[in-house]
Amino acid sequence: MWRTSEGERKLEGAERRAFVLGLTHLLAEIDGIPEHEFKVELLNQVKDEDQRYVMLLATEQLLNDAPEVELTAWAEAVVGEVFETLKKVIEFEIQLKGSQQQAFVRRAVLDAILESFSEEDREPGDKPPKTNSRNEEAWEFEIECLADRILWDRDYDMYDTFVDLPPQKSEAIKEVMNIDDDYYVATPPVVTKETKGRLEALERRLSEEVEGWYQSYKKTGKLG
Repeated sequence: MWRTSEGERKLEGAERRAFVLGLTHLLAEIDGIPEHEFKVELLNQVKDEDQRYVMLLATEQLLNDAPEVELTAWAEAVVGEVFETLKKVIEFEIQLKGSQQQAFVRRAVLDAILESFSEEDREPGDKPPKTNSRNEEAWEFEIECLADRILWDRDYDMYDTFVDLPPQKSEAIKEVMNIDDDYYVATPPVVTKETKGRLEALERRLSEEVEGWYQSYKKTGKLG
């Protein structure tokens, strides 16, 4: 479970599918790109050998009924990075200019948007993009809307600012902004051998789910 901006919950349905797609693409990038650089700067401090596990550690509580995770800068930064990855993947899809299969991630994001927001949630005349839309800005906006359903804000992007401030000033600003004292101090949990085994099993299950969604999409145009 995760204390999201919409209450303590885990991800389900189309929202979960879109998030898992972003997460599995992020894990593939980490595995395939030496010295992978994250869009969220804070995550570049994580040791290369721990990166995959830290991504999974931070997000497994979003995907199951485990006890609520402590909201720290590193944990929320991982969630932010997953949504940044979704933006990159959609940008790549658009550049491919190919068949229906190459709109797979856009379909997943659109399903999540349609499931998560009603017409009343949108401005008059504002409609979500169609699956084959090539409007990158429109997709980025929709992904930010999905991220806002989980993240309270983007305080993790201010990590360097707070670390460089004198302690007294840092504490005063955190109080005004209602940021927990330990938000920037907490570090990712130590990745043990037992933890690695559990997380590797989770990654395999998620990869199998994604393959099943993709095969369904190829046959029917729908993920679920």
